[in-house]
Amino acid sequence: MNDFLLTYSGGQPLYADDLSFMQNSLSAMTNHLSKVFGNTYIVWGCLDGGKTNVVEGAVCIGGKLYEVPALGTLGENKLCYREVLSDERVFEDGQKRNVKKSYEAYLSTDTSGAVAYIDLKAVRSADLLIDELEKNKPRSYKYTSAYESGAYGNTLDYEFLNADVEEGDWIMFYVGLQNESYTRYFAGALSPGATNTIFWEDHALYYNITFNTATKRLHIECTGDAAYLYEQENTFITVFKQA
Repeated sequence: MNDFLLTYSGGQPLYADDLSFMQNSLSAMTNHLSKVFGNTYIVWGCLDGGKTNVVEGAVCIGGKLYEVPALGTLGENKLCYREVLSDERVFEDGQKRNVKKSYEAYLSTDTSGAVAYIDLKAVRSADLLIDELEKNKPRSYKYTSAYESGAYGNTLDYEFLNADVEEGDWIMFYVGLQNESYTRYFAGALSPGATNTIFWEDHALYYNITFNTATKRLHIECTGDAAYLYEQENTFITVFKQA
């Protein structure tokens, strides 16, 4: 992938090693790209809609790409590959050698003779892996409204109605809290749940912070002297979806 064959005019000699160099460079590049979604998965195709027949496609096995032909009924078989040598040629030294190597696909329950194999029913496809990455990527949300309450205005709820948050997700929050004397900014992480609470003590003020997945509110309660809270614009949460 980092190597290139340089060419010049003037009758540059060509050797078999040059062809191997180019072939290996291309193979290394495609194998590195294939590992974006893991080591073993379906790249495209391979199974029909009912997942009963093997159709044309491609797979990645152990970080290497393999072409898949239509092979018919899958049954309980694994998709296997064996090494096949072909195109026998006579060399100048009089020896005969096969100069082409390919990997032939076949179906079998016996994988002992295979150089590589994959269980098509057990692995995921690249499009599903992309959907998972898209679904699970962290997303940040600005609050939609805020509510001050409590006997002394000492509780504040930031409501995130547009946030996709479920039990088991993790939330990173950044919140500005202002009382009669000063403004403080807090950042932290919590997993939403009835008993999950972040607790802080700061300048004789005590903060409890929770997130309710039903109401989608980040609830902040402050106790102590000068505990009155004011809404701050620069408050947001970032949600990390559960795996």
